[in-house]
Amino acid sequence: MSVQVISGDGIAEKGTAIVTISTVDDNGTALTFAQLTSPEWQLMNIDGTVINDRTFANSAMTSLQFVLSGDDLAIFGDSDRGNRVLSFSAQYTGTLDDNSSFTGNIVAEGVFNVFRVLGQVDA
Repeated sequence: MSVQVISGDGIAEKGTAIVTISTVDDNGTALTFAQLTSPEWQLMNIDGTVINDRTFANSAMTSLQFVLSGDDLAIFGDSDRGNRVLSFSAQYTGTLDDNSSFTGNIVAEGVFNVFRVLGQVDA
């Protein structure tokens, strides 16, 4: 499972980033969004503080790709180095060799950096 933030040469403060989640089951087979139950994501800085109220509870997903922009990618004060963590969680139904089913859990995190734009005025 991977969390990929598409950003080219980096993500500019208050810019735009496309996030793509690639999910696989316990056998490494790709899973589609429709095969997942309760998919959700959360955006934090490196110490675990939630960014822009992007909590699991507030992350109604409609696909495995979404956009971060504006305050999602803000730099908060001089001590903020722009290190961000995007966490993803979902469940799926898997099948064992004896054809019995089980509920699998997918949990993953991706780390990326937002770079400060000189002249950007923090609101």
